[in-house]
Amino acid sequence: MMSEQLTTIVNGLELDQLFYKGMPVVTYEQIALVHGISIANVHKTFQRHREEFLEGEDYIHLDFAEAKQSGLRVQVSPNGLTLFTEHGYMLLVKPMRDKVSWQVQRLMRNAYFREKQQATLPPSRREAIAQFSDLQAIVSLAESVAETRIELQEVKSHIQRTDQEAAQAKLEVAQVKQEAAQANAKSDLAIDLHSMTIEEFILKNGLINKFPPSSYARAAAWLTRFCNYYAMPIHKVPVEGKTWTHENSYPLQAIGRWLDYEMKKPKQPNLEIIYNPESSA
Repeated sequence: MMSEQLTTIVNGLELDQLFYKGMPVVTYEQIALVHGISIANVHKTFQRHREEFLEGEDYIHLDFAEAKQSGLRVQVSPNGLTLFTEHGYMLLVKPMRDKVSWQVQRLMRNAYFREKQQATLPPSRREAIAQFSDLQAIVSLAESVAETRIELQEVKSHIQRTDQEAAQAKLEVAQVKQEAAQANAKSDLAIDLHSMTIEEFILKNGLINKFPPSSYARAAAWLTRFCNYYAMPIHKVPVEGKTWTHENSYPLQAIGRWLDYEMKKPKQPNLEIIYNPESSA
């Protein structure tokens, strides 16, 4: 079967117009040429979206023998020849959304697919076809805009999910910090409950008459030696209203041993008592 073949100019390039059974068709090579892309890229696009194409309506595949009998002056591979109709071509280049691609698509529609068909039509019919072509372009553009909006909405949703995840992460960090602060507070409270300064112990237990402030230094020296000897912790605690900022806080067990020592030691005021931890144990 012989097919018609003419020549036309599209985007400054000379193309052989191919007709199969009177219908204009294009090959992979022609699409790659006018759009300035590789043949492999066009082929991959078709294979990726092949389920969207209807054979006989969007594309025609001829085996090697059929392609040779078609009369088309094109190179035929052993696998045959694939031809795209106007609708198939538009589906194939639909993902191309740049300005140049839109211009090439319009030129292909008007100069390649419809030039021969419209030449024999009356002016009113050609004008109607041109208007329909423009309408198709508008519809295609609207579809592209709609797809872009969907993609933008997906991006926006992703950003919102990311913001929510970041907010959740911040909340979890704040909770961890709060738990750590509570743990520190409990630790400080435990220290407060199990240790006191000499002044705190004396005031809370009403011993100020027996142990006036003048005796605090001597008690501090006794407690320091006792804690060091038995490896008991001495904590530094802040104080207010004094010329110094911190005082030693001693374990209540050590303070109890000091008080026991003070209560049992001889009462002679002029007798010097030599400290011996073992003797107070």
